Amino acid sequence: MDQNQRKMLAETISAKDWTNKPLTGFSIQRMTEVFGRSEDGLRKRSIGYFEDARVAEAFAAQESGKEFCSCGTREAYVLTNGLVGFLLDESEPVYLFNDDEEMLRIRDKVRAKLDPATRAILGL
Repeated sequence: MDQNQRKMLAETISAKDWTNKPLTGFSIQRMTEVFGRSEDGLRKRSIGYFEDARVAEAFAAQESGKEFCSCGTREAYVLTNGLVGFLLDESEPVYLFNDDEEMLRIRDKVRAKLDPATRAILGL
């Protein structure tokens, strides 16, 4: 698959396409992102991700001054199968609720708010 085909694939596939599907062949990889900087030195937009940091650094050096004032690199974690990838943001872990436990807890709270007469009418 050439560079243009890979870019087109990355632009047409989203994480939604993989919802509730097995992620066979995917793994989390540490990669190096190359990004463009604006005139004030701030990160403007991502250009792409590389497995080899040295290649990323060389690419950034070659791209600087073309579309962007300069280019930079940074480490990133990507869920990928080698053809398409999804950026994983490590900045904040997420807490996963147990739906069944929470449903019972909510039900108990709602029942506790009912007065005895209402509970009797509802057969609770």
